[in-house]
Amino acid sequence: MTATRTPPQPGHPAAAAPAAIPPPRAELPLRRALFDRAWMAVLLLDRNGTALDANPAAHRLLHRPPGALPGTSLLPYLGTETHTALWRRLLSGPYGYFHTTVPLDLPDHRLPAVRAVAWLVSPGHTAGQAVCCLLPPAARGAAARPPATRPALSAVEILVVEGLALGLSNAELGRELHLSRQGLDYHIGRLRQKLRARSRTALVARAYTTGLLTAGVWPPRVATPD
Repeated sequence: MTATRTPPQPGHPAAAAPAAIPPPRAELPLRRALFDRAWMAVLLLDRNGTALDANPAAHRLLHRPPGALPGTSLLPYLGTETHTALWRRLLSGPYGYFHTTVPLDLPDHRLPAVRAVAWLVSPGHTAGQAVCCLLPPAARGAAARPPATRPALSAVEILVVEGLALGLSNAELGRELHLSRQGLDYHIGRLRQKLRARSRTALVARAYTTGLLTAGVWPPRVATPD
């Protein structure tokens, strides 16, 4: 005779909610790979401000040798006031999320206006820990990138890029400029090299972004240098 198990009654210890299920083992190598290869500095902090883990980008940003940050206090870098405000907001805020802009003190210099973003690790896994990302000023967006330089073009290359922007086919452009197929291919190849473009479409797009072609003008015309 098979025994029938009776479900535990409410309030019985066996009826308590099950513990949080850890992530599948298959996800752990992927998460570690994302952590290690992230371009931004990522750290795992405890409530005392001690780094429990840090990726290679964090070591580079804080000018520390590989593997030196775990076990190190982040308070000398972020400051006690920032750390206190961080945990106060994380624990009292409705979303467990905090961000601010702080100067980052390094042994040899100071980085201005580093962006610190932090959020609580899921309480079901490791309560009292937070993930903190540090974004240096140069990593905030495309505005920090150097402007694209305008290449110097020959008279024929100017006519070719204008024709490509107009949407002419190779046959139409060859007839218009009295160029053979080989000659036109040569000039388009040179333009792609100068503009670092992998296709005709990218070539035209790069011509506009570098200021080579005048925006808002039709038919397309190469802008006159100042």
